[in-house]
Amino acid sequence: MNEVISKLLVEHQNLGKLVGLLDRFPANRNHPTLDDITLLADVLSHLTCFPDIRHHPVEDRIVASLRPRNALLDDVGYEIDRQHQVLARQGADLMRDLESAAREETTSWPAVAGNARPYAERLRHNVAVEELALFPVAEEVFSDADWNAIVP
Repeated sequence: MNEVISKLLVEHQNLGKLVGLLDRFPANRNHPTLDDITLLADVLSHLTCFPDIRHHPVEDRIVASLRPRNALLDDVGYEIDRQHQVLARQGADLMRDLESAAREETTSWPAVAGNARPYAERLRHNVAVEELALFPVAEEVFSDADWNAIVP
């Protein structure tokens, strides 16, 4: 297996573990403990920063390199692009809502927890699409020179 794909798969596993922590945040808790808030802030901070800054750009370059070769179905490339955009927007909204709830402003804790769940599911879906429809095609089509262009 190509080392870029191997690294992306390990990152997917790590992101999955963090998403699992989101699942355990109680949706009906109006007054979470400081530990709950800290854990949620740390998890959301990583989930909303690392993929958008380091992980998704690599996948986006893979999609962009496969498109002109007609090696990837247009629907798959479009779907991955759209997922990355929606995840970035949802992640920013979640961080804003988390801050609002922590300051006891306009967002409630149940709303934060409730919004975290669709974000987690969207991230899981994104991982599945990439692992099933993107990575195998890239593995088959790309040469070493192509991979070097993806991750300089």
